[in-house]
Amino acid sequence: MMWRTQFSVALGLLGVMAMPVSAQTEQLQARRAAIEQTYQQDMAVCYQRFDVVSCRNEAREKRIQTSAALRKDELAHNARERQLAAQEAQRRSDEKLRESEEKAIDAAAREAQPQNSTRSPQVKQSHDNSERAAFEQKQREAAERRNSIEKRLRERDKPPAAPLPLPEAAK
Repeated sequence: MMWRTQFSVALGLLGVMAMPVSAQTEQLQARRAAIEQTYQQDMAVCYQRFDVVSCRNEAREKRIQTSAALRKDELAHNARERQLAAQEAQRRSDEKLRESEEKAIDAAAREAQPQNSTRSPQVKQSHDNSERAAFEQKQREAAERRNSIEKRLRERDKPPAAPLPLPEAAK
């Protein structure tokens, strides 16, 4: 009897390793349900017999043995799921690292290009002038926004809200 259990465990492990993860999960759940259903049937048969206690004990032992074999399969399945998840996480990490290295290489290549050093002083000065003009334009727009907000606040019809009351402990 014991060698049958060990043989079925070995066959179960071989079957578990060959299937995709979702199919393995479903198979293990179906096996667990079958074990419980068999146990319930055995218990129902036991209540029809004269020696109920020994029959119930045998049914429990049978369920414990089959559950132990199933538990080994479930542990192997869970270990495989964890291993697959770890491999996927490692793959994503490697991919991110590779992308960051590529970005660093691209940035270093851009810095190594002699763009600013080959420009003539006249081109550089015109570039600085255009940047200054853009900066001054942004400053003017910001001042206009501030002025329009202040004007809107001055022209408000509603009086400002009353201040919040002081807490009792502060008095």
